[in-house]
Amino acid sequence: MNKLNKLFKNRYLIFLITIIILLALMLLLVQNSISLQKSDAHIINVSGKQRMLSQRITKLNNIIKTTNNIDSKIDVNKLKLLIKEWEEATNYLILKNEKYGNKTIDSLFKEIKPYQNKILEYSKSIINTIESDKSVKDLKDLEALDLAFLSTMDTIVNEYQKSAEKKLQKLENILYLLALIVVLILIFQFIYIIKPVYKLYFQKNLDLQKTNRELVRSQEKVRNNLKELKLLKNKIEKGAELGKIFIEQAPNAIAMFDKDMKYIAASHRWKEDYKLTGQEIIGRSHYEIFPEIGDDWKEHHKACLKGAINKCDEAPFKRADGTTQWLTWDVRPWYISKGKIGGLLMYTADITTIKEKDQERLRIEKILYKTNQIARIGTWEVNLVENKVNWSRVTREIHDVPDDFIPNLNTAIEFYKEGESRIKIQKAINTAIEKGKPFDIELELVTAKGNVVWTRAIGQAEFENGKCILLNGVFQDINKVKLAKETLNTVNEELNAILNSGPISIIGTDKNGLITHFNKGAESMLHYSSNEMIGLKTPEIIHLKEETLKRGEALSKKYNKEIIGFDVLVANAKQGESESRECTYVRKDGTTFPVLSVTTAIKNNKDEITGFIKMATDISESVKNQKIIIDAKNNLEILTRKLTSQNNQLANFAHITSHNLRAPVSNLNSLLQIYEMAESDEERSMLFEKFEKVIDHLTSTLNTLVDAIRIRDDSSKNIEKILFKDILNKTMEILTGQIIETETNITSNFTNAPSISYNKTYLESIFLNLITNSIKYRSTERAPKITIETTNLNGRIQLSITDNGLGIDLNKHGHKLFGLNKTFHRHAEAKGVGLYLTKVQIESMGGTISAVSKVNEGTTFTILF
Repeated sequence: MNKLNKLFKNRYLIFLITIIILLALMLLLVQNSISLQKSDAHIINVSGKQRMLSQRITKLNNIIKTTNNIDSKIDVNKLKLLIKEWEEATNYLILKNEKYGNKTIDSLFKEIKPYQNKILEYSKSIINTIESDKSVKDLKDLEALDLAFLSTMDTIVNEYQKSAEKKLQKLENILYLLALIVVLILIFQFIYIIKPVYKLYFQKNLDLQKTNRELVRSQEKVRNNLKELKLLKNKIEKGAELGKIFIEQAPNAIAMFDKDMKYIAASHRWKEDYKLTGQEIIGRSHYEIFPEIGDDWKEHHKACLKGAINKCDEAPFKRADGTTQWLTWDVRPWYISKGKIGGLLMYTADITTIKEKDQERLRIEKILYKTNQIARIGTWEVNLVENKVNWSRVTREIHDVPDDFIPNLNTAIEFYKEGESRIKIQKAINTAIEKGKPFDIELELVTAKGNVVWTRAIGQAEFENGKCILLNGVFQDINKVKLAKETLNTVNEELNAILNSGPISIIGTDKNGLITHFNKGAESMLHYSSNEMIGLKTPEIIHLKEETLKRGEALSKKYNKEIIGFDVLVANAKQGESESRECTYVRKDGTTFPVLSVTTAIKNNKDEITGFIKMATDISESVKNQKIIIDAKNNLEILTRKLTSQNNQLANFAHITSHNLRAPVSNLNSLLQIYEMAESDEERSMLFEKFEKVIDHLTSTLNTLVDAIRIRDDSSKNIEKILFKDILNKTMEILTGQIIETETNITSNFTNAPSISYNKTYLESIFLNLITNSIKYRSTERAPKITIETTNLNGRIQLSITDNGLGIDLNKHGHKLFGLNKTFHRHAEAKGVGLYLTKVQIESMGGTISAVSKVNEGTTFTILF
């Protein structure tokens, strides 16, 4: 039924197109006939006027001969104008007849030509010889010639009228013929379309009868319209109106323009395609409505107005609103009469949707090709009827053959590796051809370049009348996948061997903690079987509970949220860290042992965690051995520190003995020799005073060494809790005089660490030495300023004392900053003992001291207790 409906629609469409074409032909014929009739009427009018002009010329010649001179001059001018008009009309008629090619009229013009020439000659003679006797004779001759001219001219006019009547009769015959053709087409359409459909649907649908009756009425209307068309030859305006209606009702986008590119008519489809529905466009300029039309299109229009035809299958048209329309068009001139262009007819079609679909198809094909190229998937086809094999571009690339390579079934099979692969493909193709069974097999292929690759061939058969006519399918390069799979199998075997190794416990879980793998090493270490653990337990059961709770508290503090249960074991692994730490495992019987555990997250290709792996080794023996080593190391370190301290003491004593004591003793020996050689008591008394100064220096040096030794021996005694502000206040009381004299400003901040457990005597000595140094080595360019501050660094207290004094060149003196008797400024009181004693005191209590200084800016001493 649907097929019949479609067939009827197609035939009906042919019928409509035929009627439209015939109407258009008739309209063109009528329009052309009217143009010809107008031209013929004009020619007849001109030829008839020639008779009148010749008579007027003869009459004026008579008047000129009978009037006075003044009036003759006026008539002479008139005569000249008439002669000129007569000559031009004659030339026009001769020229027009050359186009029409009427031999009779042509011969008549040749016959009349001598008469006309004589009339012109006599008229000019009369004009030039108005008062002579010759003019009288010319006048008589002129009257005789005029009669002959009029007689011949009447014959020419009659010929023109006959020619026009013949053309009119020919047009009527053509119209009758077209009417007859239309009637025959209607009869044929009735027999070919209406009658079969009427018979088919008469019993099934009563509405069809109504449709048939309407069709008959429409045919009657068509006949009436055809009769009315016969009257169109004398009704130009009505014909033009019908033309406009035809254009407006046309199913395609058609517009008619005058020579100024102003709209005369436009179809509804034109308005729809260019979004002009509801707008009045008749009489408006095409370029006003479409300001986006460029100069190139305007040039095309100008060429068409001169007779050219412009066609284009597709081109983009940029609209003023920024959108792009794809168009196809046919632009050509329409004619008022033969050779006279009245304007342009434009036929266009909006193919934007078709173009977009075409572009989308090309884009999809491009994507498909790129996808196939990336996936190394090609297509193939075997046409068994034509015995042809077609390969896609990717298929040829897999075979390492050029793009112009043309395979056949035998050569295609020979590419497969001889042996199992070639046998399998031959068998699969034969089975598909004989039984229609599809195949999907993996085979080894030897390419044209000799490379052996794994491929996947998928194929199916197409049958017609029980016979296989076509094989087609896809072809994929799976070499990398195949090799990767083989490598993966090897890796899996190796991994299984590793996972089942005895000494190592390997436990796998899903992301929620449920155990999914429990290897033999875990069974041996924990005394649980894999059947007891897999799918039933979580790793919490093998961890010491107290240790897990303590670990959970630390992790909760670290991540600032509560972490309990299984999350304690994998918290760091979830953050991307592979956590390795020592912990305690609990066996099935409740006994415990230390292990070194490593927990790692397992992620998929989307970087999502899918589970966890926990590997552990028993480190019981290692822990025992490590404890022994640590104890021995601690004892060794203590012994080393004592020996180092003693060595340092011995080195200091050796230094003092070799340097500090040698000079005073040498001085004493020299003074003693001088003393013995002195001759007077006064001289001996003066020498004795020098003895006292040398002995004082020697005593001071010995006392310093004794104090240093005593500090090292008593460093762990008298530890008590001390407030830093108390020590600072006592120091400032001791140095009150110097602080006032030098106008030193001392500020402190002990908020972060207000107190310390320390040897009070040492702390007082440290404050006194460092503050004294800051005052002693102050700058003369600015008032002394000392800042003291304490901070708490991970449980250890740090004290910093900063001044704005002279500073120290640490690049030059940094290596000997805390040495004994080392000075860095030319100061009268500098002895190089204070910093040495301070360093000894701090280090004896397990602390460190360091300095940062810039010359002429100041120094900061930092003590870490």
